[in-house]
Amino acid sequence: MLRFRSLEEDIDTAHAEQLTQLKGSRSAKSGVLTRKKNEITDLMKDACNLEKVKSKMENEFLKAYRDFNELNNSVKSLLHKDDVKRDQCEWFAPKVAPLLIFQNNVSKWVDQIEKVTGNDATMGTAITVDDVMPNDSVSNAPSRHSSKSSMISIKMHLESEHAELAAKAERLQKKQHLEKIETELRAEKEKLELETRMAANTAS
Repeated sequence: MLRFRSLEEDIDTAHAEQLTQLKGSRSAKSGVLTRKKNEITDLMKDACNLEKVKSKMENEFLKAYRDFNELNNSVKSLLHKDDVKRDQCEWFAPKVAPLLIFQNNVSKWVDQIEKVTGNDATMGTAITVDDVMPNDSVSNAPSRHSSKSSMISIKMHLESEHAELAAKAERLQKKQHLEKIETELRAEKEKLELETRMAANTAS
């Protein structure tokens, strides 16, 4: 009984360490996205940077965004079902909402530049990021409203998926737990059988 309790404690410790590592990686990737977002926003101050903006969005920002989502899914798979909703609503949703708004703003900016210049950014230097996307001024109420609406939408989506995600996470945890215990039991059985054979040989 003590041996089984020790195995379960070891499994719980390994699980907690893996979860902590994944959360750290997810947080670091969020920081990468923020830096990419700032770099692209700075480029959008000049319409001549149209191709650079498109390239950075596709090759850097969106790639990092996909990695961010994959890390988030890995975190969810290791969380207890009661913690999934709290983590997604309190941590993930506030992080991802500005990124979704940013992607929408970049798309609008690119469309506007290409529409005005005929995809010739050298002719549109008078158009800047402030002409086609919200800034951070106090008077910019629509931007804040858009952010709030996105947050609500994301939270509703997360809640609709919560039951399914929680069930998947619980099944995965049980499967991993049972597989590890089965491995330990097989090792114990093989060890016991070997000791039994050795004892029989010694007795003979």
